Order: sequence, then structure tokens, then C-alpha cells
Amino acid sequence: MVDIQGCDKNPLRGFKTSGSPPLCHVVSKEKGQFVFPSIPPGSYKVVPHYEGPHSIKFDVRPVEIDFTVEHESLKIDTVFKVSVYAFICCIFPTVY
Repeated sequence: MVDIQGCDKNPLRGFKTSGSPPLCHVVSKEKGQFVFPSIPPGSYKVVPHYEGPHSIKFDVRPVEIDFTVEHESLKIDTVFKVSVYAFICCIFPTVY
């Protein structure tokens, strides 16, 4: 088990994955920057997630970023961008 410090290790509400669950998560700052304070050396991927009120989901690109931590700080310059809103819609019978 990887021991990552300085992030929330509780399950992330609304996040679904077909693989292993996230090791931990952080909330981005006002301008979108995020920091994982202490990640041990190894290969990882960062995946953006946002679910708005009323189950509004956002299509964020890229879907994920692979990166490797060695023995020094690492800055990822790739920017996640919201490209399309995606709504979950339901259909109900009409009552006359």
C-alpha cells in the first residue's frame, strides 16, 4: 500500500472507476491548481472529477495524466479543461 500524506483518503462521492479506487484526493484551489503534498516515488495518474448539484457532470479533458515521481518535487503543467456539460436526464410518464 502506498502511503501518501496530506490528502483525503475517504471514498470520493460520485466517483466511479473500472480499476482500483483512488489512493486519495484533494480539492483544487480557486484558480484550479492542486497540490498533493507528499507522494512517494513511483508511477501514478491524476484524474479530474467534478459533479455539480443535481447530478450535473462535466466532460473534462484530458481524462487523466500519467506521471512519475522521483526524488524531487514535480510540477505538471498540463491544464484540465471543461469542454462540455453532460446532464443525467430521466423520463417519466405523463399523468392525465
